[in-house]
Amino acid sequence: VTVWDNTAPEEIAERIADTEVIVSNKVRLMEPVLRDAKNLKLICLAATGYDCVDIAYCAARGIGVCNVPGYSTHSVAQLTVAMVLELANHLSIYREFVHSGAYSRSGVANSLTPVWHELYGKTWGIVGGGNIGRQVAKIAEAFGCRVIVNRRKADADFETADLDTLCKEADIISLHVPLTEQTRGMIGEKQIGLMKKTAIVINVARGAVTEEEALAEAVKEGKIGGLGV
Repeated sequence: VTVWDNTAPEEIAERIADTEVIVSNKVRLMEPVLRDAKNLKLICLAATGYDCVDIAYCAARGIGVCNVPGYSTHSVAQLTVAMVLELANHLSIYREFVHSGAYSRSGVANSLTPVWHELYGKTWGIVGGGNIGRQVAKIAEAFGCRVIVNRRKADADFETADLDTLCKEADIISLHVPLTEQTRGMIGEKQIGLMKKTAIVINVARGAVTEEEALAEAVKEGKIGGLGV
């Protein structure tokens, strides 16, 4: 076993040249660097996402690829909800208002801006109905939200909707899909145009499942209510 704590892109090919099994995380293993690894039989990813591996090339070469689909379900769901709560409650802004002394100097008992949003009764749209998406959906229901899910198959536990309908109806939209050719750029200008101006968008998937510049502009221009990535 040879262990490398860090591997730069230009070091990959040399380091895997004679190996039979690769265990890696956050290293791009695409055809150009895999081509000369003649003994390679298996790639084990210490992560859920596998878009950093050239799956088609590995299939053609007979190289097995494994990932870890369940290890981050609860932590990513927790992060998702934490970002939603920050963007709905603006807790950090109110904390600074008090901490700086501005609240005491204002002489006003209640500061009402930025507007604080109660999640109860809101519609939470989940894009991707895998382990993480379903965990977030359960938490959203516990807050009293109506949950709608966009996924490839019908879901017996949650209401499902096509992506355009979800974008129109949801107050909160969270993304939990792998990066594939089908999901790349799935949230773009068209979908943003369908969203409510108060919509909170959370992307805990790969950045490229959205048109990132379009989302950034949407926040700046007030086309959506908030963005967490």
